[in-house]
Amino acid sequence: MTDTEKLGEVIAMFEASGLQTMDLELEGLKVRLKKKQGPAFSADSASRPEDTDMGKEEDTDPALQTVKSPLVGIFYASRKEGGEPIVSVGDPVKQGQMLCLVEAMKTMNEIPSPCSGTVEKILAENGHMAEFDQPLFLIRENRHD
Repeated sequence: MTDTEKLGEVIAMFEASGLQTMDLELEGLKVRLKKKQGPAFSADSASRPEDTDMGKEEDTDPALQTVKSPLVGIFYASRKEGGEPIVSVGDPVKQGQMLCLVEAMKTMNEIPSPCSGTVEKILAENGHMAEFDQPLFLIRENRHD
């Protein structure tokens, strides 16, 4: 089992537990896990200094919702290898509709859309690691003004 798999397993156990925070130190690696209060998906405009430009568009456009990975795992844009993507840029989506899969500990986790709208941008690369809280999609929310 690789270190990434071990860490993913610890994160999954933490998410399933009733704990709100957890500090862990293994072989010189220190990790602090803390659960967010409120919904897992948000258009949080607070940027961390280490962020790249991924997901920054929502800072200036309130209609853009950022879909972030709720766990560490492998991002899959389709249900099976070489298959059609679940969603593509420009596709309409409904709140709760599956956008992608993130595999963690050999379990496929469906990532839903936080709102109804249109897929504006796909920020993750198929088959690559998605970090916790990493922006995966930008969804232009349907506004009924």
